[in-house]
Amino acid sequence: MSEPLNVLLIAVDTLRAKQLTSYGYDRPTTPTMDGLASEGVLFEDMVCSGIPTHPSFTTLYTGQHPMTHGIVAHGGDAILDRRAPMLPEILLRAGWTTCAVDNLASARPWFQRGYEFYIDPSRKRPLGLMVTAEEQNTRAVEFLRHHRHEQFFLFIHYWDPHT
Repeated sequence: MSEPLNVLLIAVDTLRAKQLTSYGYDRPTTPTMDGLASEGVLFEDMVCSGIPTHPSFTTLYTGQHPMTHGIVAHGGDAILDRRAPMLPEILLRAGWTTCAVDNLASARPWFQRGYEFYIDPSRKRPLGLMVTAEEQNTRAVEFLRHHRHEQFFLFIHYWDPHT
């Protein structure tokens, strides 16, 4: 029997595609990401639906434009409708193991919806200070070791270029 299809979704806050070798940058800045891109799917015509993180990531999860889901800025009183479909919820209901290594739910609770495992290493830091890629990777690799034979969706959100 063949291995199940898995999805590894990597988001790197504020990293521009033009700085990645897999998108044509002439210096070898991202060898690990380039290796993943060569073995998986590389999106070549991606457009961000909104600028700060909360609206754009809500769109990533729902497939809806910010004007449709209503999250158009950081902060404020806007709350995502519970009926809005979220990718992790859809996959979890379909039997996938879902995991995020991320800290967005500390600001907006809907970012945790649909995750069987939600790992937020920043919660153990004073004032929620940023977590390095190495720390994120440690948590992600631990998840992969325990769930590598399952069909999984793993979302990893890196902040290193942002800080």
